[in-house]
Amino acid sequence: MNFSITTWPQIPRNVIVFTVRLLAPLIFCILFQKGSVVSAQTSTSPSSPLPVSLNQSAFVEFNNRILFTVYTNGTEDAQDRADLADLRLDQAWSKNIRNRGGDVDDTASVSERYNTPLIMMDGNPVIYVTAADANGAGVDNSQLAQTWADKINAGFAQKIKECQPEYLRWAIKQAVIIVGLGASVFIIIFYAGFRLKAKRLYPLYTAIVLFVALRVVSLFPAARSVLLDFSTGPLRPLFIAVVVAVPAAALARLWALSLHAFFPPLPEHISSQDLIRRTNLRRRTLAGVAEVTGASFIWFLALVSGMSWYGVNLTSLLTSAGLLGVALGLVAQDSIKDTLSGIYILADDRYGMGDIIHVGEYEGRVERFNLRMTQIRDSSGRLITLSNRSTTEVANLTARWAQVDFRIGVSYFDDVDHALEVLKSTVTALAAEWPERFLEEPDILGIESFNDLNITLRLTAKTPPGDQSVVAHELRRRVKVAFDRGKIAIINDQFKAAKPD
Repeated sequence: MNFSITTWPQIPRNVIVFTVRLLAPLIFCILFQKGSVVSAQTSTSPSSPLPVSLNQSAFVEFNNRILFTVYTNGTEDAQDRADLADLRLDQAWSKNIRNRGGDVDDTASVSERYNTPLIMMDGNPVIYVTAADANGAGVDNSQLAQTWADKINAGFAQKIKECQPEYLRWAIKQAVIIVGLGASVFIIIFYAGFRLKAKRLYPLYTAIVLFVALRVVSLFPAARSVLLDFSTGPLRPLFIAVVVAVPAAALARLWALSLHAFFPPLPEHISSQDLIRRTNLRRRTLAGVAEVTGASFIWFLALVSGMSWYGVNLTSLLTSAGLLGVALGLVAQDSIKDTLSGIYILADDRYGMGDIIHVGEYEGRVERFNLRMTQIRDSSGRLITLSNRSTTEVANLTARWAQVDFRIGVSYFDDVDHALEVLKSTVTALAAEWPERFLEEPDILGIESFNDLNITLRLTAKTPPGDQSVVAHELRRRVKVAFDRGKIAIINDQFKAAKPD
């Protein structure tokens, strides 16, 4: 297999882009985290100062699973509360194993002491449900207490099930089924991507492998402890970033593939009959805009989910973002204007990808368009980027049809009727040879004007979009040859040409 030297840098670039998207939620989580460490600013009394810092939230774990999250009450570290609850749950479980052979008679229940809900297990207290916990969960503390009790009971029931001898056999069978299904989906996507010539499917492959790995590990308690260390330890931000970003990248790629299926891109070389169909260009433009907008929305949801999972208080963050948005709106007025202009361009169908447009001093084919900017490639090969707000006055040279406006100057001493006959026969012969480049019969308009040095003859020919330049170039060549044969002098406004012999 031969590899082109000019194509190998694309692979590292794709990997870099995917890595940046993967780590974006991690960066935002670190910047906007709710704060695992908060500094104490005041103390209740000089004799009982608060600690210098407190863990604001921590997880209560049982059987290598996270049951719920506890928060600091202002004086007691959240991690200390979680560790004490873990210890009491383990003691309750050990007591049940020793005395009852694994049957749990006493389930977790909700009591109340000092006007505060208390979780009880086997007649012993497990943990108080404080106002800080209720605020963190966004529910009433009595309702939260019952929820915690139900989760503890479910955790104990699950551990009883996992202690049974037949559970290991069941887990192994489930793992084999999950791996088999994952491998089948992987092969199907790989084969479909190969047949459809789809590129950059690595986010889908990564998502499948990640899902299978997490699902298999969660079946076995011993292996689940490693997963718990990743999800609650120092690597928690990286774990959240991977678990959130990989599915987001896969969804964004699936969205792009679905758009390409419904709105297939136009080939590089397209016939004039197909190019004239305005619907093709419009569908291609809408697909490009929808791909960028949909991917941005998916990554926004992934970012919000990752921040929420990490413990960011989204309510206060959105409140701050609302105030910040007002200030940014004043600063980013140009970007807002670009977006609105892009919407109007789509709604009015002013132009789309593949059209040749003239904006100000620039003219070229539209290569890329989104709600913020337009990129055109001019005849010199330059890629010109224009903001959408600057394209309010635009000339679309390929909207539905184009036209060749051909003018040529002849001498006052030549026979005008003969010149018009030669001109007509030349363009008619060209139209007969290139029927796909002419939409209608050429129109010989006759004498356009009398000038100081010449008489201007004019004809027009309607062509498919983008073909007017090719037709005009070939028509000039043939008219020059035909006029030389007919001994007709071609004269412009600047000088008088010698009449052919």
